[in-house]
Amino acid sequence: MGTITSATLMVNGQSAQQAAEVASEYNIPVGLHFNITKGQPVCQSLQTSGCTFTDANGTMLGKMGFREALIAKKVDMKEVKLELESQLQKFLSLCGHLPHHVVGHQHVHTLDGVREVFAEVLSTHNISCTRLPVEDVNVPWLNSDRKQIFTSVVKSALEAKYLFHQNGIRSTDHFLGMTTIGFDMTEERIQSTLKAFFSPDNTINKDKSSVSCEWMVHPGFIRWDGKGGAAAIQPDGNPAARLYECKAVINESMRQFYKEEGIELISFEDL
Repeated sequence: MGTITSATLMVNGQSAQQAAEVASEYNIPVGLHFNITKGQPVCQSLQTSGCTFTDANGTMLGKMGFREALIAKKVDMKEVKLELESQLQKFLSLCGHLPHHVVGHQHVHTLDGVREVFAEVLSTHNISCTRLPVEDVNVPWLNSDRKQIFTSVVKSALEAKYLFHQNGIRSTDHFLGMTTIGFDMTEERIQSTLKAFFSPDNTINKDKSSVSCEWMVHPGFIRWDGKGGAAAIQPDGNPAARLYECKAVINESMRQFYKEEGIELISFEDL
C-alpha cells in the first residue's frame, strides 16, 4: 500500500466509482468521507425537494455557509441523518461493504448537532472508527485567520470526543494534518511532531502499550483540464499544493524515518 494506508471516498464526487475501483485494485482500505458542504446531496428526495443545507440551486452551502446555517439553527438534523444514511448506502453499492471508518469533510462530523446524528448512525451500523482532529495549532507559521479556524475545529472535536467514545467510536491517540496542509508541510515539521507524539514522555501515552497517530494528507496530481489550465484530481484545493504533499508523502527519507523510530504504518482497520 505504500505510505498511504487509509483513504476516504466522497461518494457524491464526480469520479466516485472510478476512485472505488482504483482503491479495490490496489487493496487500499477505504472509509467514507461524509460530505454535506460541497456539491449536491446523494439522497434523491433531498435533491428533488431541496433541503436546509443546500441553496436554491440544490448546491450545498460550503464550509462557512453550512456553519453559519447551523449556528442560526436552520439545518434540519433529520435531513442530515437522511443524507448520511444515503451516503453510507452509496458507499455500500460502490465498494460492496459498509466503511470501517467515517470522517467528515471539513470536519463537519464534530459540529454541535451533527455530531449527535453522526454518532447515532455510526453506532447503529457498528462502524467503530472516525477522525478526531485535536491538534496543537499554536505554531508560528499559521496566520491569525487560519489559527482561529483551526482552533474552532479543535474545540468542536474535543466536545465530540466523549460522545463518540460513549457510542463505541474510536479514534487515534494523536492527530496531525491541519497545521501541515499544502506548502506548510515540511519534513522537519512532520518528523519533529511525530517524535513528540510517540515519545514515552508524552502524557497521553502513559500506561498505553501502543500509541497511534493519524497524519491527514491531501496528495494529488496535476492534470490539464482541457481549457488551457491545470486542475487537481481532487475537486478542490490548490493543485500545486496537492502535488507538493504527494512528493512529501512518498519521500524515501520518510520511510527511513519510520524505520529508525520504530513506527509501523497501519490503517484504521488495525485500530
